[in-house]
Amino acid sequence: VTLIAGSYSTIFDNTGNVTLANVASTYINGAYPNGNIVLNPQGSGDVYLTPATQLYVQDTATSTSTQTGALIVDGGTGVGGNLWVGKTATILGDTNIYGSLNVLGTYTSVSVNSTQTYIVDPFIDIGTGYNNSALTTNDGLDRGLVFHYNTGSNATFDNHAFIGRSAQTGELVWLTDI
Repeated sequence: VTLIAGSYSTIFDNTGNVTLANVASTYINGAYPNGNIVLNPQGSGDVYLTPATQLYVQDTATSTSTQTGALIVDGGTGVGGNLWVGKTATILGDTNIYGSLNVLGTYTSVSVNSTQTYIVDPFIDIGTGYNNSALTTNDGLDRGLVFHYNTGSNATFDNHAFIGRSAQTGELVWLTDI
């Protein structure tokens, strides 16, 4: 394999490192490679990519698993800055969030499918303004919790109960079969 780099390219190998510097364009045997370019360090050294501005992956392959997509990483990934995902993020394992979790959108739904959910905080704010800001107008909506329960043997018997503040009366109410 012959490696031909762009003008003023240099390769250093004086400390166990191989560095391509000032590469204007890199191609193999006079053509851009149609196959894989494999960086396979045999020692304990890392592979560093230090672009002047951005490292851009132009492939637009859709990801449907951990083994598909434009960028596939077999090991863990550490991100030192912000992470922006332009479409759906699917996480197959556990997720730990050390900081605030803000769910934003015009229609927001959060589903928690667990056998038991623990909330450490002694208060749960329901129906506040964005970022817990004060409500500026009366929206006329009830505030409370809806419970699902079944009084029979199939989905036909799915019932709902409500406990909360009635916007109409201002009182705490318990309603069943709603």
